[in-house]
Amino acid sequence: MTEEALAQTIVAWLKRNDGPPRVSLLGIFFAPARWLGHYMHGGAYVPGDLRLMRDELRFDPDRLRAKLHRQSLSWSVPLADIAAVTRKSGLAMDTIEIRHARGVETIKAIKGRDKAFFAQLDAARQAAGAPA
Repeated sequence: MTEEALAQTIVAWLKRNDGPPRVSLLGIFFAPARWLGHYMHGGAYVPGDLRLMRDELRFDPDRLRAKLHRQSLSWSVPLADIAAVTRKSGLAMDTIEIRHARGVETIKAIKGRDKAFFAQLDAARQAAGAPA
């Protein structure tokens, strides 16, 4: 039996660079744009679902990315370990930084669509004893 999510939103997570991106034969046509994105953002954005569970925040990539990548792109952070959630407003998307004990997760979400989700996240964090 799987645990039910308290809230869910669609986001894009910034997977940080762990070296130069690999380029396949077909990827040569897209390489300039891919390299530019890697150097501008410091990684590649992975679309997926951000779920607020009872005691953790969980990211799962969409089905296509999950099948294409050898290593798992899923991650989770206990709510009590989240130190801060900051939001930077953009023209069409908001950039949200989630600081926790292991580092920082950067997420992009469509503007105005995620306000209720992050309000629930703040309430759940405070209930779990995370700093305000």
